[in-house]
Amino acid sequence: MVSDLVVIGKQKLTPAQYSDLADVPPELEWLANITNEKTRRAYKIDVAEFSSFTGLREPTAMRTVARAQAVAGQYQAQAFGAVLAL
Repeated sequence: MVSDLVVIGKQKLTPAQYSDLADVPPELEWLANITNEKTRRAYKIDVAEFSSFTGLREPTAMRTVARAQAVAGQYQAQAFGAVLAL
């Protein structure tokens, strides 16, 4: 999964590669280190549900989410009998 974000090699990142990392969608960043497929799938569902709850449509908008908003999403999920892993 990490290899989807960056080409792994022995050389250092070029300035352009380093700059391009800022354009990686937050969801891919969060999921990059999750090796368990079931956990990754559950997190993807959680992110989709949170996006729906908040009305966020662009992946980059996730970078603007404050902790209080994430907690509100958790409470909303609990009200419907679910638990978000945010």
